[in-house]
Amino acid sequence: MVRSKAVFDFGNVEDILTALRFSKREVKVALALLEEKSARASIIGKKTDEPRQTVYSILKRFGEQGLVTSTVRGGIRYFVCDYRHLARFIKNEQSRLKRIERSLETGLSPSVALESNITALPSVTYYEGSLGLEHLFDSMLDLYRRGKYKRFRGYGVNFLAETRGLEEYIRSFLKKRSAMGVITKLFIAKGPDDFRITDESTRLGRDIKHLDIDEQNAGIYLIGNRIYLFSFKDNVGVMVENQAIAGFMEDAFDDHWTRV
Repeated sequence: MVRSKAVFDFGNVEDILTALRFSKREVKVALALLEEKSARASIIGKKTDEPRQTVYSILKRFGEQGLVTSTVRGGIRYFVCDYRHLARFIKNEQSRLKRIERSLETGLSPSVALESNITALPSVTYYEGSLGLEHLFDSMLDLYRRGKYKRFRGYGVNFLAETRGLEEYIRSFLKKRSAMGVITKLFIAKGPDDFRITDESTRLGRDIKHLDIDEQNAGIYLIGNRIYLFSFKDNVGVMVENQAIAGFMEDAFDDHWTRV
């Protein structure tokens, strides 16, 4: 399991980034962001004494590679990277090399080799803090951008205002998800909500059903081979990746949905 708290040995991290064949300038930018955890490109530029546009280009490229994530607050883009991102990036690099190796062995293309070599062992990742939870929601959008999934199943909260400062981000997430044509089925507790659904234009692809339970401050969300577990009360989240577990949860959810 990848934990969200660790003390960096920056000398060791520099060696790791160099071993991953990043350039000296890229290593410098990555180390600066790792130290800040969250920062604008201009701040990293000042720390590294590099032009802002150069730093922005490097950070954007890191984002495309999955080494960093970004979020917009108050109209300003912040880039985020901590040891979770680095650990995840290394894990993805291992998977990529394994796909290439399997491609060599089987004669299949690397993309086909990926589908035929999905590990049976669950992958569990733990996140905390508002930026960590935003990273989890961003990972959902990444799945939808790939075009493979078009459904969202979940047990969620009644009031987005109770998500410890994430309300603005989540409302933006809902609009982006809807724009990708995602169909949402969501259970919430009995009683009112602050989803602001007044007509089809504000529904954002959501179909809501109410359960005879008290209001919750946590959520369970299902997408593809992933199960997302959120505690907005504690500001923590867990992502589990496993096809068998996710498949079982989806079947159970669909059965529950037809019965309510």
